[in-house]
Amino acid sequence: MRFAFTLFTSLTLLGLSTGRCIAQNRAVPDIEKRQAEIQKEIEDLQRRIKVLQAELGGHRGGGLFTKGIIQELIFNGVVLDRAEGLCYVANKNTQIIYSDGEKATTADLKIGKRVSVWANDNLRALSNPAQAAAFTIIIEKEKPVIAREIPVGRDADEIFKHVDFAKEYLAFCRMEDDAGGSKFSFKVSSDKDGPIVDITYHRSSAKGPDGHVTTNIFVIAKNARITGHQGVVKKITSVEELAKALQGTK
Repeated sequence: MRFAFTLFTSLTLLGLSTGRCIAQNRAVPDIEKRQAEIQKEIEDLQRRIKVLQAELGGHRGGGLFTKGIIQELIFNGVVLDRAEGLCYVANKNTQIIYSDGEKATTADLKIGKRVSVWANDNLRALSNPAQAAAFTIIIEKEKPVIAREIPVGRDADEIFKHVDFAKEYLAFCRMEDDAGGSKFSFKVSSDKDGPIVDITYHRSSAKGPDGHVTTNIFVIAKNARITGHQGVVKKITSVEELAKALQGTK
């Protein structure tokens, strides 16, 4: 009897220990995932703090504040408004960063870039244009476009003008539906593996001509993946593939 009780107790303890280990093993991926999320949040906050500190430094410096699009470059200076006749000059003490906190240099100041500038109001009026020494320049960082729709067009060459296959690919959406007014749409989300473009087909209740085909083309960033309606959505990565796909729409 004592042996049976001892055996039962041992098996019970073993079972509890095994169950605890399994539970702990299951919890590990969740902990690691959360740790990664926290680390990303910390990095985002650190970048945001850098931007705020740069902006605060500009305000403390007093003087001029302006924002706009760089229209002209003069040595290490930027002209945002030619009518204003003022060049904001970056020197060795000027802090230049991107709006996400990434460090930048004068080489990143390019025509067409949108910037915010804090500068000294003690102008060099004798210069042409007049110059103001910049304390801080923040370059607005453009958010990458993950997906966009383009016109179907008449031929592959026409559509090709709208896509850079080195950085993007096409989601060619085609449905034989005999319904007028139907369309495809997309929604962008993301997970730990990157951006996701979910494509949805919306069938219209309106009757279309026999043999009607609904076609939409979306340009997708190369690092994104598409989901939804895989049977009618084709991934196009070259102008040759595009030409073949368009043959079915004639």
